[in-house]
Amino acid sequence: MLVGLFSGELLQPELLRLMFTLPPADVRMLDGSPARYSSGLQQATVNGIMLWGKTGETYGYKNAAFSTRDQKRRFVLAHHPTSPRNGEETQMVARVADLLTRNP
Repeated sequence: MLVGLFSGELLQPELLRLMFTLPPADVRMLDGSPARYSSGLQQATVNGIMLWGKTGETYGYKNAAFSTRDQKRRFVLAHHPTSPRNGEETQMVARVADLLTRNP
């Protein structure tokens, strides 16, 4: 799905442009960091590499799907924790992103 979305096969060019447009620099997240959500995707820069994608979760399930715009680096992750939620799920997604964006 990410390949079709990022290549423009699923959306018209104007809608695709909006998917990759972040709010102005003065728009901040609640923690004070720059806005990282477009009209449909989340942007994350890890090890200097900009990734775009989505995360989702419900009790007992965490997922993430991210890719660079050129599709050279991408990952999909599904995690089914068996312990109570304690933030480790989000840290795991960050660790996977870190490993996948390190220079060899």
